[in-house]
Amino acid sequence: MTENRTQIPGAVAQAEGPWGAIDLPVGASTELDIGPLGVALRRERSELWIAVKRELDGSGAAATHNEGATENAWTRWAAAGESIQARISPALADRPLVVAPEVPFRLAPGITARIYVRIPLWVRITLAGPTDVVLLEEPTVVMSDTWWGDLGTGELAYWLPTRARREVDDTLFEPHLVMCPLVLENESEDTLPVEKLAIRVMHMSIFRSGSRLWANQTLVRYEDEPEGSRIDMAERPPTEAAGAELLSSPREKIPRGLRATTFAKFKSITGF
Repeated sequence: MTENRTQIPGAVAQAEGPWGAIDLPVGASTELDIGPLGVALRRERSELWIAVKRELDGSGAAATHNEGATENAWTRWAAAGESIQARISPALADRPLVVAPEVPFRLAPGITARIYVRIPLWVRITLAGPTDVVLLEEPTVVMSDTWWGDLGTGELAYWLPTRARREVDDTLFEPHLVMCPLVLENESEDTLPVEKLAIRVMHMSIFRSGSRLWANQTLVRYEDEPEGSRIDMAERPPTEAAGAELLSSPREKIPRGLRATTFAKFKSITGF
């Protein structure tokens, strides 16, 4: 589904596309489609109403952010003022994402590979004010839980139903996806199989270049150490999107000297 913004008289959008601030005087409403996710905002007297709807599934039923709710379900938030402002912004997941390459490959010692992963966005709705308040966050794509690592020292993650690619083209960009470039370096003395890897998206920023969204480049250095690979994330846009504007900052600042398990030497457990 392509992104669109349907304006009902009274609602004023202050940015192109789905991302930005919307002024909502009493009686105004607006609807957004961001990939498979639909968001509706409505101002009723001293309240802001928010409804979230997903595309119809094969049975004709629509899923919402409230389990078991109908497609017309609303959450209601107290909001004062003649006109209030809601801010719609993209975010990335709050856990690592586990992904597999489109075609598994191997990295010989001393070799570097660049791959690209399309990551589904979360939609964050914020009530603007002296202190912004996050009202709701909703993933554009619902991902399955998985366990990354062994049972003793692993961590809860999401399984990402996509494939890492060695190249990108125009057909891969969609309104609800951000393109994440990864540089993988094998600094060990052994060949590294790249069959499944974990991407720590909670430390990534989101940049906008035209209608395309990019995450900052991540460099992963594999050294076959027990504490995991060294992970560095550039603070600027990737080279493919030079000059792009910062749209969203990371959920969590990347720790200095971050090391984490990135490449699988185990089987993750899916279907929690």
